[in-house]
Amino acid sequence: MANLRGYPLGAVMLVVLFGGLTACGGSSGSDTPPGGTNGNGNGNGNSNGNGDPEPTLATIQQTIFSPICATCHTGAGAPEGLRLDSEQASYDHLVEQPAQGVPALMRVDPGNPDDSYLVRKLEGGPDIVGDRMPQGGASLSSAQIALIRDWIANGAAREGTGDGATGVVLAGVEDSASGVELTWRFSRSLAEHAQDPHTWQVYLRTDGATRPLTSDEYSYWLDERALILNLPTQADATLEVLFNDPASGLWLDHRGRVIDGDGDGQDGGRYRYVYPH
Repeated sequence: MANLRGYPLGAVMLVVLFGGLTACGGSSGSDTPPGGTNGNGNGNGNSNGNGDPEPTLATIQQTIFSPICATCHTGAGAPEGLRLDSEQASYDHLVEQPAQGVPALMRVDPGNPDDSYLVRKLEGGPDIVGDRMPQGGASLSSAQIALIRDWIANGAAREGTGDGATGVVLAGVEDSASGVELTWRFSRSLAEHAQDPHTWQVYLRTDGATRPLTSDEYSYWLDERALILNLPTQADATLEVLFNDPASGLWLDHRGRVIDGDGDGQDGGRYRYVYPH
């Protein structure tokens, strides 16, 4: 990745416009994670289907509830009356059911993971009663909690990924000496995509002047449910990331619906992130 040390100091703004389910790049691709596409604007195709699992109750039951939670939360004597020993029991006892410890909150509030008591108990979040779950064992990984969060964000459907809008959240910001790595997670798989250099633009703005960055000045990784950008920074720089912008193209989920970029719970809307935040 090229640095920007040769450009004038001062306030710098990079604007990254993504559209048509494309992304931008500048690496050799030798470190592409499984299921992802890594590129320099000349990539060759789609995810191979080995990305993050879809956030369905069936997946959560199989990988989290049954092997971890149901060691305690099973049968008629389950703690707090919360049975998690089958898909149907989990659904019946979680979705739109008041939490015994904090009745003002639902155990699972469809579309609202932050205020779902299940998430707060798993994260050790605010206003919980008692210990963080799982009690007496290792906490769930960030990926496991993200899977539950995405299921709830999509509407906490009994079957499939539900009918709610597909959301996007900033999942990570990592600074380095040469730049910043920004990671976003989508609550559903994105549609099959092909790279098209005409559907995104990257600009460098400094002292009122604007020029497009070349594709070897930054890199990316994109899979079915995640986007990682590695962008160069410098002192007093500002990065602005925009996607799902109608001017450059819309991002679609695997159902063919536009992602919820502005977080209002409805399809559509532009996503914008400014670094440093």
